Amino acid sequence: VSFGETKALAVVSCEVVEPYPDRQTEGILSISTTLSPMASQHFEFGKQSNSPQAIKVGSAIEQAIRESKALDVEALCIVAGSKVWSIRCDVHILNHCGNLVDAGCLAALGALAHFRRPEVSVVGDVVTIYELDEREPVPLSIHHLPLCVSFGLYRTKSPSNSDSPKKPQVYVITDPTDREEEIMNGMLTVVVNPHGEICSLIKQGWPPLSIDDLDFCISIATEKSKEWAALIKS
Repeated sequence: VSFGETKALAVVSCEVVEPYPDRQTEGILSISTTLSPMASQHFEFGKQSNSPQAIKVGSAIEQAIRESKALDVEALCIVAGSKVWSIRCDVHILNHCGNLVDAGCLAALGALAHFRRPEVSVVGDVVTIYELDEREPVPLSIHHLPLCVSFGLYRTKSPSNSDSPKKPQVYVITDPTDREEEIMNGMLTVVVNPHGEICSLIKQGWPPLSIDDLDFCISIATEKSKEWAALIKS
């Protein structure tokens, strides 16, 4: 996925594992985000997945996809309490020029939407996993596409004259670049699906937003999610 000069790659793999003890009939979805030093000189070698920025980006993507229940994990169950599919999505940032959350989320959803797992049959206690050339692989059951749309927040300085009636203004921009991210005061990420359903709001930093500014961001995010969902489906 390319967002301007920002590039993200997502790879999905699967394996059969035992379910979690408290979720006997549910499969497992795990999402990992890696920021390689190849993407930016600010990323340290050997700390691709543990740096503060990697954790921040990864948690936002994971919150958007997992907590919105985009993937039907119950459909990943093969034998309750014994065998389930574990789906792993690895997001790799190849080039960092800003807005990593949106690019990473779009790459992850695109990879999950087009991934196919092997067909499985269960006869008695015998579980058979077919090779890809034996039976047509099966797509994952995806309920909806929760897409991240991020906005950079900028706050003007307070007036030097305390008696001035003017208040600091907040400026909002979409798809901030890496240079714009360095000087912005905060970021708002709207997680919304093409149906206009808000799945999550993730806000980092200052300043507070008015209701009008929030409605403005949500309306733009809804339109963008429709465009990006159409790209995934095509």
